Amino acid sequence: MRLLINLIFIILFFFFINSVFNSLIPSYRNYLNSVEEKNKVENELMLTKSVKEQFEFLQLKDVVNIVKLKKDNYFDYFLPSNYIDYELTMFINQLFYIAGFPQPNVYSFNQEEIIHPQIKNAKVSKLSFSIMEEETLDNIIKLISTLENSSRIFEIETLDLKRGKENNLINSSLKISTYYFLPK
Repeated sequence: MRLLINLIFIILFFFFINSVFNSLIPSYRNYLNSVEEKNKVENELMLTKSVKEQFEFLQLKDVVNIVKLKKDNYFDYFLPSNYIDYELTMFINQLFYIAGFPQPNVYSFNQEEIIHPQIKNAKVSKLSFSIMEEETLDNIIKLISTLENSSRIFEIETLDLKRGKENNLINSSLKISTYYFLPK
């Protein structure tokens, strides 16, 4: 009889433990999900803060500070101090080579000064060039991605795509611009 009572007690104890764990597991899963969401939000916040720190010059109220930042070479990473033909050509060729365009058909270089009423003390030049290639869509997307991820600022002003002579090739024509500080 005592053995039966002990066995019943053990079975009841295991049922109690099982019910406790069954009630705790959903709560624990909810806790893990909330911690994961919190980590995602914190990572996004850290990313936003790092982007804000990198481009904090955009938040400056006094435009005169832009000239000071230029003198401190703050912009050199994004906008070179001056336009040098061979440096730009080498940089563009390197980007196109990385994107799978070993000999790009670059033509029509145009340079113009950008005049903006809020930035009177810093003169910026816009240098535009065009490229015409017959490539696969994947290579064209890779080129755009390479330009986007470049350390220099590039702007794709126009992009024309037409069916090529072969089925898998596309005739592409791009007008691309980059920017430089003009010497005073």
